This record gives sequence, C-alpha cells and structure tokens, in this order.
Amino acid sequence: MIFAASLPRFKAFLGDGAQKASDLTSALLLIARFLLPVARRSVAGAAHALLEEAKDAGWLLRWLGSSTAPQALLAAAQRRLHDTAQARPDGLHVLVLDATQHGQQGRHAQNTFACGNRQPRPRKSDRYQRPVHRKSGHLLVFALLLTPCGLRIPYWLPYYTEDFCALFGRQHLTQASLAAQRVDTVVVAAPARVVVVGDTAFEAKQVRAACARRGWSWVVPLNPERRLAGRKGGRAKVRSLYPSLSAPDFRKVSFRLDQGAQAEQARVSPKRSRPGTPLRTYWVHHRTAAVHNVGDVALLFSTRKDPNTPGGVVVQKVLISNALTATTGELLRWYALRWQVELFFKECKSGLGMCQYKTGLFARVVGWVNLNLVAFCYLEGYRRQRQAQAKGSEQPLWRGLRTAGLKEQIRQQVQRADLEEMLRLAATAEGQQRLAGLLEKMGKERAPAAA
Repeated sequence: MIFAASLPRFKAFLGDGAQKASDLTSALLLIARFLLPVARRSVAGAAHALLEEAKDAGWLLRWLGSSTAPQALLAAAQRRLHDTAQARPDGLHVLVLDATQHGQQGRHAQNTFACGNRQPRPRKSDRYQRPVHRKSGHLLVFALLLTPCGLRIPYWLPYYTEDFCALFGRQHLTQASLAAQRVDTVVVAAPARVVVVGDTAFEAKQVRAACARRGWSWVVPLNPERRLAGRKGGRAKVRSLYPSLSAPDFRKVSFRLDQGAQAEQARVSPKRSRPGTPLRTYWVHHRTAAVHNVGDVALLFSTRKDPNTPGGVVVQKVLISNALTATTGELLRWYALRWQVELFFKECKSGLGMCQYKTGLFARVVGWVNLNLVAFCYLEGYRRQRQAQAKGSEQPLWRGLRTAGLKEQIRQQVQRADLEEMLRLAATAEGQQRLAGLLEKMGKERAPAAA
C-alpha cells in the first residue's frame, strides 16, 4: 500500500478514536501490515508497510509499548460495531468465553509462565531426551460477543502471572476471574437477551456470579467433580447418574447451524449450506437437578452414538445451564456456537498474525494484540457495510465471508485506490513531483537489501 487513504473507510470507521494524527498513522502502519497478505508480520515490516508514511521501526516499537492509543482505538472500534449491531436489538446475543496461549522461547520475555509436563521421566528409559530449554508462554483471555446480526465483537484481557504482578504491583487474577470481569464490562443494550457459553475452565463461581449480576443465562460443560446437592458426606457425583440412564431416557435432536434463529451468528460458509448437508444429530437426556454450590440447573446428558445400538448408553458430554425454561434444542444450539471462538483464534493468529510479535516487553505485546483486534473489527464493519449494500446472489457471499475472504476484498480495494490516486497525481506537475519523491524513497529503502 502506498497511500494512507487507500484503505477503504478506515478513518471513518474509527471516528474520533485517535486523538493525534501521529497515533492514527502509527496504528495504520501496523494494521496495514496485519491486513495485506504477507508471510509474517513484524514491527520492522510494519514501519514500511505504508510507503507514504514510513516510520523508524524503533520509534514505532516504543510507541507500541508506551502509548494508550491502541487501547483507545480498540474501544472506538468496539463502539462502532456495537452501534451497528443495534439495528437488531431484539435477538439473542451469545458471549463466548475462552483463553488462548502463545509459546515463547526467549528467557527474558516478560509475564510468561511454564506450562509443560512437570512429572519426572523414569530413570531407566529408552527414550532419547534432548536437553532443551523449557517452553513458556503468554495467556490471553477473550470474550467474543456474537450479535444477532452476525457481527463478532472481541473483548480481551491479558493474564498476568504472580511474579509479574509482584514485580509491578498488580493484583493477580485467575483466568476465571478475568473472564468474569469481561462479563461485567461487555457493552450490551439493556433489553437484550444474552447467554454466556464456555468450556469447563469457565464453569466457575466467579463467572456464574457475574452472569447473575447482569441477569444472563449460561451454558457450559459440567465439571466432572461436581456433586449433587445433599447432606455432607452423602453427596453423590453427577456422573454417578450415568448407570441409571437407559435408551428410552434419550431423545433424538437434529438441527443445522445455517438454519434457525442463530444462523447469522454461526456464519456457515455457502459450501456447507447446500441442500443435502447432513444434520447435527444428538441423543440427549434433559433433566433438572440440584447441584451442590450451584443450585437448581438443567443437565443435558448427550451422546452422538445411538443408545439403541449394541453397546448401550455412552454419555459423551454433560452440559449444565441455569436456563431452566430453555428447550433441549435451544441449549444445544447455544453451546454449538462456542466453536466460533476457536474459528476466531484461527483467523486472528493465522490470518492477521496476532501472535507473531517478537518483543520481550509485555506492554508492547498488549499494544500489538489491541491493534490486531482493531484490524479484526475493521474487517467485521466492512463486511457488514457491504452486506447491507449487496443485492441478490451477492448477499449469501458477504453473509458467510470470514477473515481470509475479507482480506482479499480489502487487497483488491487497496490496489484499485492506489492506482486511481497515482493516475490522478500524474495529471498535474505537482503530483508528478510527489510521485517522483515516492519512487526515490522506494529506491533508497530497497538499496540495502539489494547490496
């Protein structure tokens, strides 16, 4: 990309999020690097991603770790998507909680924790053991809001280790506490219905309490150590109910994610929405029970194996929810949307380079992730705008596009805008002088690499 104005409606999308022009330019350098196709993202590469506004890589790196602009720009992007989503305030919002890790090899990287196997190997072993450095990594806790119109709005908080908190005077919070904090602060219009879903790590009292404060429902897999309510010493584990279940207790439930009330949120690709696509089929036993330290909840004992076949009942997963009035199909559809956060991680890591940072200071990591999510929000806003403008057969295309397809659309728009701007400049003497300066700058930047 050559010209700052070539990224379609980028400044209009952020609005007043950037207080200074230098902040907007620095953010644009990094975001252009995230969006336009490259093998690997880096601050050094981002410094020259925009030829017209090239910066020194060291200056850009310092800005990334010391400026509050990346956080402010992310908040502005989230507000813009939230305002756009208000066109459908009556539908169900789904908030998906999850955490992702990124491994770090460096010894001096801040705020890392070791997550390898701590069990000693047997002394007499035929396995060849290499003397390698212990791997460590960063933990990022996310809350992905799926709006009724299909917009995905990401929220996140970094996990700080106990050593890092002690060194910098921070309060140490577990990932469940961080997720609860996100539940408390996610912006959703008051009348909207919200259901929170997550994996077993977020079946925690902090998350349940946060949902209770906001009056939201939740659906998560059951902690295998959960016990039914009762007197102390006589509380049986929930899984003790498995042997009492028989084939007649289970009901067959089938559905497709590309159909129904949550079709926009699932955003199934056109290839998987064709007629004849197989249904998702589960056999489910749905009951209400009192669980110790949780209260009255709905329990769903589910399996994808027909209990009427040889082998009998094999319970594969148990879901727990405080939505006592929800149907079995609704609970299954809600939990099925949990996979959207895994797709989100794949898109951000592989498509936008969220974890391709190379820096030891964690403050710079936070700035990098914030701007990466700004790029993701920008793509979401661009898709929604084009979807509203599309007609006829183009509507399913824009409805199902994800990061890879959106990046290709942006690349085509940027190339077209660059060419149009160069043609406009070539028509005047002043413009020709400006183009000559850009060509000279390009030659100076490529000279060391060619030497």
